[in-house]
Amino acid sequence: MLQIAGYTDQWVVSPGEKVGVRVSSRHPSFYARLVCHLGAIETSQHWSSKTVEINEARSGPYPAVERPLKLGSFFSSDVTHQLNEAALVLVFDLFPTCFGTDGGTVVTIGFEQWHLSLRHDPSGVLFVAAGNPDAQEIRKFDGLKLHLLRWQRIAVRLDPSNGVLDASVDGSSAQSETVRLGGAPHSTFLTGFALAGRSTADGIRGDFDGKIASPSLFGTVRTLAQVLVSPETSERIARWNFGSFEQGPFSAPDEWGNCQPGQFLNSPTRAVTSSSWDGRNNDFRDFGSQYDAVWFHRDDLGDAGWPVDFELTVPASAVGACSIILSAFRDVDWTDRASFDAVPLFVPPSSTSSSRVALVLPTFSYRAYTNNTFAEEADPKVFQRKKTSVSKPLYDYAIDHGLKSLYSLHSDGSGVCLASLKRPQVTTRADFDSQLQGFPHQFSADLAIVGWLHDLNIDFDILTDEMLHDGGHSVLAPYDVILTGSHPEYASASLLDAYEDFAATGGSIMYLGGNGFYWSIGLNADVPELIEVRRAEGGRTWSTGQGERRQQLDGREGGIWRGLGRAPNRLFGIGYCAHGFSGDGTYKVETSLKPESLPRYLAAAFRKIGDRPFGVAGLELDRYAPELGSRADAIVLARAESMPPGYVPTVEEFADLDVLIVDPRAALHAMVRGDMVLFRHDGGGQIFSVGSIRWTNGLLDPNDEMQVASVTEAALRDLLADAAFRRGMVSAEGWAAC
Repeated sequence: MLQIAGYTDQWVVSPGEKVGVRVSSRHPSFYARLVCHLGAIETSQHWSSKTVEINEARSGPYPAVERPLKLGSFFSSDVTHQLNEAALVLVFDLFPTCFGTDGGTVVTIGFEQWHLSLRHDPSGVLFVAAGNPDAQEIRKFDGLKLHLLRWQRIAVRLDPSNGVLDASVDGSSAQSETVRLGGAPHSTFLTGFALAGRSTADGIRGDFDGKIASPSLFGTVRTLAQVLVSPETSERIARWNFGSFEQGPFSAPDEWGNCQPGQFLNSPTRAVTSSSWDGRNNDFRDFGSQYDAVWFHRDDLGDAGWPVDFELTVPASAVGACSIILSAFRDVDWTDRASFDAVPLFVPPSSTSSSRVALVLPTFSYRAYTNNTFAEEADPKVFQRKKTSVSKPLYDYAIDHGLKSLYSLHSDGSGVCLASLKRPQVTTRADFDSQLQGFPHQFSADLAIVGWLHDLNIDFDILTDEMLHDGGHSVLAPYDVILTGSHPEYASASLLDAYEDFAATGGSIMYLGGNGFYWSIGLNADVPELIEVRRAEGGRTWSTGQGERRQQLDGREGGIWRGLGRAPNRLFGIGYCAHGFSGDGTYKVETSLKPESLPRYLAAAFRKIGDRPFGVAGLELDRYAPELGSRADAIVLARAESMPPGYVPTVEEFADLDVLIVDPRAALHAMVRGDMVLFRHDGGGQIFSVGSIRWTNGLLDPNDEMQVASVTEAALRDLLADAAFRRGMVSAEGWAAC
């Protein structure tokens, strides 16, 4: 397991700016250094040979401690109120989804130096814990029990003068009980309360799985039964509207105007259906009363809350893809992966950059996959390359600390839809070797493109998804050719707009991967550390609930872009169609291809290949599909049709598979393919797309036996020559001679 781990709450930091680095270590101190990457980290020796250390960024030692992660989301309000002679009554709706092995906490009510928690045991039976965190008095109800996967109205009445507490399930006096506490608050001054949270010595901790709908707080001298019949006759203290987003993505206003907005901590899931949802309306923005619920999980983690241990001022000499190295020792032992961490940092190019080429690293996809530990439970018969790798300490840390990715399930079986930068991102590392797939993935895989560009001595800049999302077309405008990473799967609407605007104004794009621009994600400028996905349709590890497809962060409908009307085929010529985990295949030049119809460098490359297998096709593949928007005039350069057994079409491809088909096995086999295409966009530029996640792995072959480097270089040089001609930098004769 990692002995030291760290994180920053932002990945993109410009030279001269500061970024806070948060660290947890089993050692009493640590050192820090900054390295910039020149290529893939295939062995421990590459940490020295394929990086450049920024000497002025070396620092330490710093004092260190081992820090825990406080998991669990909850709602908290610092409401203050003097009850005088009245009792306190709280009413809300509850939908438990998992009771947990240790039970959980429904609500905690705080008075000066005293608090009370209504909790449930592993079977759902309610009990009360009262006092202070060091001295808890427990009182059990005889038979008051919660019901899983069912809405029920909870009502609690506490008389602080005598310690009598009445509780009701289902809003009925027939389902209520009374307990008398041995002690009572020393004061009747209410200081706050938390839903789904338990008071501990180090603060409130999330401790509940399930939905809770808008709570109402009353002060009254009436009985609980009387309040349930006519609550409007009681003193109204607060009613927090969980269906309102007016105060931001994680704040709920008090409709009665007596209290400050309450806060949702650790990023629970909002925009979920409540007890009043009738299935007729599916937009939480217009029908908030049917979405006045929040789904809390005891394993949510929106903010680890670690303090800043040191600030790094990014030097002017740092640029591109970097790593902040954290180690207990001044001299890092690169062979001991548990002894150091490598926190990613991406430094934008300067405004004076003259590069005509840019590589966009798909950092939204990095953020979606980070902390994915599915390898531990995956079936090796499906994932035939599954193995233990040098990244095992990273996996062990994520598992031991309960970290989850957007592919994970919560403890109640629902899907994780929010991923935060404010926590360790331990599997997004420059040397990450996927134990599930048996090779580098995402950031570590994309460093092969970085190394290849350096080897070509082509001047290029590195951009990120965040830069395009925030800056739009203006970020891409200075360039002639944009390269994507190997797996740019997750995209916001603004990110797609940036690519489309770039193409519309004459830019050329090299899509060097597969399963790209597939999932829609949500973002919100108020919480830039978060991205959100609501999985519907498409290949997925979980499915969003009925009526809950809209993203809470931006209000957009979630799902795959193909289903939302923006299939990647429209811009990139191809789109995701098949996947497999049994190995790689190869491409074969399309039989109808005439090399003389291609630009100069690609023509030479394909003449050299002839009819021999070439390239690396694998993991996830994209196909040319005019019915989904692929241009009719696109040139299909090559196809990967003979893949290893185990490859299958993705689920959305089955929509057109006739159930009465004579030979379903043959039909499935025919649907598995990957297409490489080239075409000119309406804006004047060209699009070159390879259709395979594994394509860029071939860039690591020093002998280029599979012709991956030669074909990719040919495409890049053709697109650059074409751009130079269109910008008037060379004549027609000069362009032809390029």
